[in-house]
Formats: sequence, structure tokens, C-alpha cells
Amino acid sequence: LGPASYRLGVGVMLMNYYKQVLVARRLDNPNGAWQMPQGGIQGNENPTTSARRELREEIGTDNVKFLAESKGWYEYDLPEDLARTIWNGQFKEMVDC
Repeated sequence: LGPASYRLGVGVMLMNYYKQVLVARRLDNPNGAWQMPQGGIQGNENPTTSARRELREEIGTDNVKFLAESKGWYEYDLPEDLARTIWNGQFKEMVDC
């Protein structure tokens, strides 16, 4: 994948039976930002294992059925002020549950 300064991660689109998607307000953002469950891939985890762990950590359950996985990785750069403090960008694989 890309530069070593980019973090590998997963993002989850979690839908219920009515095809409503979970989007939650970030508690650590004073501007009231919203996002879907997501996070970094740790160690030798694969994207599905990471997605399951992130769901447990962020919403308290991993009782989901995986429906699809992106065909590739999405690369993006973080805003400059944030990139100076952690990593320059991320590669994410999206998982639909």
C-alpha cells in the first residue's frame, strides 16, 4: 500500500433491517462531528476482524452479519493540523454489515 506514514484502518457501514445506517456523534469533537464506526487495524488482524473489534469497542456489540467488503483500499490525507500530530493519512477498507 502507500507511504509508511499512513495508517491501515477499517470503516463500517452498519445497517438495520429497515436499511437505516448508524452514524454517531463524536464525543471528542467540540464541533459536533458525526461518523460511522471506524478504526485502525492492529497487528495481524484482517479487515473483518478489525471491524468486529471496532464495533465492540465503539457500540458495545459485534453481533452483525457481514454483507460486503470494498474491492480495494481507499486512501485519503488528513487535514494538515491533524497530520502533524499523528499520521499523514489513512488507507481504509470499508465493510458493510
